[in-house]
Amino acid sequence: MLKKIFAGIIVLALALSMCIIPASADDFGATCFFDAEYKDGSLEDKYGAHTYDFSGAQKMENYYDGPAIEIKEVTDDDGNKFKAAVFAGSGIEYFHYQNEGDEKWTADPGFEKLNANFTMEIYAKITNTGWGLVAGTWFENSSSTAGWGIQMGYNSAIQGGIGQANQISVIDANGDFTQSGTVHTTLKGGKARNKWFHMVLVNEGAKNTLYVNGQCIGTEDAATLEHYDCISDITNSGFRVGSYRPATDQFSINMECAYVRLYGAPATAEQAAALYANKVGAAPSGSAPDSAPSNPTKAPDSSNPTDAPKPGDPTDAPAGPSQAPATPTQAPVNPPKTFDLGIVSIAAMSLSSLVVLKKKKK
Repeated sequence: MLKKIFAGIIVLALALSMCIIPASADDFGATCFFDAEYKDGSLEDKYGAHTYDFSGAQKMENYYDGPAIEIKEVTDDDGNKFKAAVFAGSGIEYFHYQNEGDEKWTADPGFEKLNANFTMEIYAKITNTGWGLVAGTWFENSSSTAGWGIQMGYNSAIQGGIGQANQISVIDANGDFTQSGTVHTTLKGGKARNKWFHMVLVNEGAKNTLYVNGQCIGTEDAATLEHYDCISDITNSGFRVGSYRPATDQFSINMECAYVRLYGAPATAEQAAALYANKVGAAPSGSAPDSAPSNPTKAPDSSNPTDAPKPGDPTDAPAGPSQAPATPTQAPVNPPKTFDLGIVSIAAMSLSSLVVLKKKKK
């Protein structure tokens, strides 16, 4: 009888241990509040954030005449086949909207989550030869600069010069643009042209950490001690993918992008590695921050294109052959998981008890 009880305990313990999901990974996935899952065949955020595709139906007449953003079947460097958004000039704006008759734009619920303690995840192949904003909220005018993002390439036309030639890097700022040191661009992610890269940008405690293909590239102080003053009341200043100024095709990126995701919490190193291991897997199950506004939206009036500034004409990266990035260190295929040590202990104790009974029986 005692032997049967111990055997039952073992079965129960093993069953429970197999069902355990690491709490850290599960909780982090639940914080996803924006997911432009292009590999599902749409440019929209699946949680309902407002979307403005200035290369398509919402393009501004006489300002953009390039190709529309398309969804195409692609193959990554590991041979995985999936759909991706093909950016070839313009970009998309998310998280703010403009009602008929309004001059200013209004932020969506959740835009405030982009100010501090957040994570952005992207899987993309960039083929750009000049400077462009891959994704982010970075924005500047003649008097101030604010926000953050991942950029590609180098541009000497903007005050002080920004970016790193032929490389992805982090850009962030918060303050008076006339003062030196308000724009940070020193966190480099490596040469990224013509190769699929999984990028995770983590903001936590006034520091930014960049992960590329599951590996930590580095951490640097953010441009603000508390939170970014991201701007949302002007077109071209919300959260943008594929271009710094989508409405007029300025500082755009040529890339294939599988998805762009935002999380309302900073990822740990283990979680960043897990995101990379699942780079073409199922999307996380998060939720919208609040109900998306039901107000009707309209594309900007083409006769009054935008109040956003033109920092200067784009400058191409130095001429020369494109270099493929060095093969990065691979993250573990199966990242570490957290198990319930209590249940494991029960199973171990039960097994040892059965061994003792067996010896006594002999």
